[in-house]
Amino acid sequence: MNSMIVILLKVIIITSSFYLVYRLRTRALFFIPVYLVIFDVIYGFYQSGSGFGTVRNLSFLVFIVYLILVNKSVLTFNKWATGFLIFTLLLIPLSSNFQNSAIDYICVFASLMCLPVGFCFIRNIRDLNILNMSMMGLAVIFVLNGIISVVFGFGIDYYGSGFSLGGFVASKLFSPALFIILLPVMMPLFNKRMRVLGTVLAALVFIFLLLSMRRTSVFIPVFGYMLYFLFSNRKFQFIAISAVFITMLVALFPFYQKVLEQQFMARSGTFENPSMENEYRYKETFIIYKETFSTIKTTLIGKDVFNSVGNYNKGLWGTRPVHIDYNLILHGAGVIGLLLYLMIFYDILVKFFRFSPAVPKDEYFKELIIMFKILFLLVLVVSVNGGMVQVSYRAVIFLYLGGLLGIFGKYYNHRNQAHAELNLNAFNKNP
Repeated sequence: MNSMIVILLKVIIITSSFYLVYRLRTRALFFIPVYLVIFDVIYGFYQSGSGFGTVRNLSFLVFIVYLILVNKSVLTFNKWATGFLIFTLLLIPLSSNFQNSAIDYICVFASLMCLPVGFCFIRNIRDLNILNMSMMGLAVIFVLNGIISVVFGFGIDYYGSGFSLGGFVASKLFSPALFIILLPVMMPLFNKRMRVLGTVLAALVFIFLLLSMRRTSVFIPVFGYMLYFLFSNRKFQFIAISAVFITMLVALFPFYQKVLEQQFMARSGTFENPSMENEYRYKETFIIYKETFSTIKTTLIGKDVFNSVGNYNKGLWGTRPVHIDYNLILHGAGVIGLLLYLMIFYDILVKFFRFSPAVPKDEYFKELIIMFKILFLLVLVVSVNGGMVQVSYRAVIFLYLGGLLGIFGKYYNHRNQAHAELNLNAFNKNP
């Protein structure tokens, strides 16, 4: 009976996905955050082995390929990203486990291509606001999932404390954390009622992130707003809003105090003593560098692309994969792969410095520029913790980075066009 339900759900999801794309065409991309988070919710009911992850990844891949066919410039916007994906694709046949490498490659491909997709298809503030509404939907789904999980006790009890957030564990928590960071560019586009809803949702999302006891999921909004405070000129307003937010957390504290204490006790060993996992993370880099630079071949093209489980440190760490993204790339694609990957972000930075001077000087566009800086630094820093094959988080952050660059690029092109027309008029007057 259960298998029949799973098959029926897959059919419904696939049919609905194709119908959505058929009706909305390229504008279906604005529903990517909601679409992806729905599968994170489903994961709480049907975990690994159910095939829902494969359905999500393949359907997402098909949609990205469709967008590439619609607009070929998706492949040329960031040639380093295209080069990295082509290079790692060529390494998959050399993997000791073709299936594992191919599955993770699809995740990396689909999420990374959201960068050029965002640039090519998000071109104005109206587009950005539609994407913002999708992020609101993501937050609503996450909060409802958390409430239902707590009330009915379903999902993954990660630390054995009796608390779960459905299928939201580890890096799956990163995309809800991004919602909190994006509030400064969401709120100005919302009406008063939506702003109140956004504030309440942000407080609830942060509470659930605290209860998850996952350090990186809490670090993301905290680090993001530390950067916001650093970059923003409206520091007094920031402090005032932060005070309101903290007051909400304190007021709600009696409702989640007991669960927070249980979670803290369940993970107290991690906080009080250096855990084995912390030791692994520390040693991982030295092991990967030593093994990668052992031969010319592994130095240049790595050892096993996107297939690190049991394939480093002589398999002594069992099923533990390489966690740090830069180590994962170096292990699987060597120095060439790592350089190609780092050049993706160099190209993003070059385009930002080229486009941003042409952006209007009003307050909202200043917020967009600040948000771009935050997201850019965030994706680099969080990569130290890992999550390269986590589709939801990376798809959202790359979609926003690409979308903001797309908006900046539009103003850059308009300015250049205006300058060209002025020069042509001046030439015509003075032949």
